[in-house]
Amino acid sequence: MTRSQLITLLVLVTIICLGSALLLLPERRVTALQPERLVQFAPSQVREVVVEPAGGPAQRLLRTGPDRWEIELPAQGEGAAVRWPAATERVHGFLRILDRLRAAPAEAPGAAPALWATIVAEGGERVAIGLPAAPLGGRAVVQAGPDRASARPLVTTDELNRLLVGPGLSGWLDPRVFAGIEGQPVEVAVLSGGDEMRLVRSGGGWRIGSPFEAAAEASLVQELLVGLQALPFTAADASVAAERSGAPAATSVRIVTEARRPAAGGEVVAEQATHELRTLGAPDAGGRIGATVEILESAAEGSEATAAGPLHVELDASRLTALVRQPAFYLARRVLHGTAGDIHGFVFQYPSGAERRWDRVGEGWAVAGAPVPPAGAAALDNLAALLTETPAPIAAWAGEAGAPGAEPVAEIACLGFGGAEIGRLALSVAPPPAAAADQRQHAVAITAGVARYYPPEAVVEILRWIVDSEP
Repeated sequence: MTRSQLITLLVLVTIICLGSALLLLPERRVTALQPERLVQFAPSQVREVVVEPAGGPAQRLLRTGPDRWEIELPAQGEGAAVRWPAATERVHGFLRILDRLRAAPAEAPGAAPALWATIVAEGGERVAIGLPAAPLGGRAVVQAGPDRASARPLVTTDELNRLLVGPGLSGWLDPRVFAGIEGQPVEVAVLSGGDEMRLVRSGGGWRIGSPFEAAAEASLVQELLVGLQALPFTAADASVAAERSGAPAATSVRIVTEARRPAAGGEVVAEQATHELRTLGAPDAGGRIGATVEILESAAEGSEATAAGPLHVELDASRLTALVRQPAFYLARRVLHGTAGDIHGFVFQYPSGAERRWDRVGEGWAVAGAPVPPAGAAALDNLAALLTETPAPIAAWAGEAGAPGAEPVAEIACLGFGGAEIGRLALSVAPPPAAAADQRQHAVAITAGVARYYPPEAVVEILRWIVDSEP
């Protein structure tokens, strides 16, 4: 047999063997798994999500605005269901998953669902998805359809399981104590141990309304607001908080916001909301404290209706304590609002009863029509800058008692354009409050009951010139 005949024979034998093997293999049905969208409508159309654990009460995620969501938790005991703002980033993550989630028909149904999630669109379309308790290898066999009765088994990723099975929607709560603030804050009130501090918006700034009346430093109030709005709680409906729900409130922190909204007839109405935190009892050994948080909205006839909460939570007591300071901390640190150029004159009244007036003339100053020498003009310029542009390192409420141990220097009236009085203060020398680290003699400017202390190096030349200028 030639070589070419031998090769031909081997090829024929190989073909016959392969054909026989195919005939002997058992018949196998191959099903092409075609992925499809698990949720057919767009995530932007989602209006509501209802999560129902097997054997447990339902939780709901509700769209309340273009990008605002609330979670409704089931009632505890005999109470009503609780609503609370949802964490926007959690909702956005959920919607992104819905947008990319694909599923293919499963060859066999999986285990009975541990949780059903029903997703409802604006137009009423819905899809019910049954999620298993324990997906395997990043995959899950779910039940999905327009309703539970028509649901069919599909295989998809386990992303929805990781989001929903377990705590459900309670892990999606906005974890900030003062969540959902939309309007402009107009009042901050802190009640502790029977003492109340109120900070009230006034015009473009802030005032202390209680325990005394005085201008407040806007930047310090803003710092307080930012800190309160970022204050987190670490557990909602925690057992320790629920146990303390009957305890008296130890500290109450309230933020009132105001939003202007269009009304019928083209009018604009101001609506107020009150965001309140009430701590319950004392902190535990770990520094955790139980609290109740809620949001109340103004309603007709001046009444209030609960918009969110009351929610029992836990928070770090030390973080709350570090945020809220004594009322004097928020005192405005400048005697006058404005700039040094707003002061066009001074009237000094000395302890002896003598009086002298100084007027700004062009770039300099004059007294009784005569130019003030350069040293005096510099002292008057520095005094104007001190009162308007230099924040006092220490401010305290002096009231009618004045600064303890004060030695008077002069009563000073500040004059604006045209000679109108724009401010008045008593200037003296005294040690700062006992709590201050620097106990040197300071210059003290007292106006409207507030004592502002300036260290000697900042005012020594001004004080010396005022004393020397007494007639």
